[in-house]
Amino acid sequence: MVKGQLVFEFVISVILFFGIVLYIMNMLNTGVYGFVYKSWDNVLESKGIEITEVLLKQPGLWNDTVPLSPGFVVDWPVVNITKMVYFNTYCSTNYNDLKDLLGLQRKNFRLEAEGNVTYIVCGPVPPNTTVSYIRRIALGDNNDVISFRLWVW
Repeated sequence: MVKGQLVFEFVISVILFFGIVLYIMNMLNTGVYGFVYKSWDNVLESKGIEITEVLLKQPGLWNDTVPLSPGFVVDWPVVNITKMVYFNTYCSTNYNDLKDLLGLQRKNFRLEAEGNVTYIVCGPVPPNTTVSYIRRIALGDNNDVISFRLWVW
């Protein structure tokens, strides 16, 4: 072999090697993005389930009309209507404090509770983005069947 000359097989193998490496990097990039996106969906759904579990399965701790630890339950599946009204009133003036209380520091939520009347409408309307939606059913202490809907984003 003479110095300064490239062998044809070497040039082909280098081009093939870099082509395969670029193809693998591209496939990994598109695959990882899908997993990250799905992971965020799972985080939002887990947080929504956690919040509804806390609200609908714990009595909470209340200082008059202020929730120290949120919860509506009298005895599962019966929820206290008065606590729900207090929650709605507190939410209308202290949404960010309520987010901290629910563990949603960097996320937002909207909670609606409806039976024969609307008991809770708390939080802004979800934007056009990735949103987790949870729906639960409970019984009010006034024998009203109440549908709880929670969006987390």
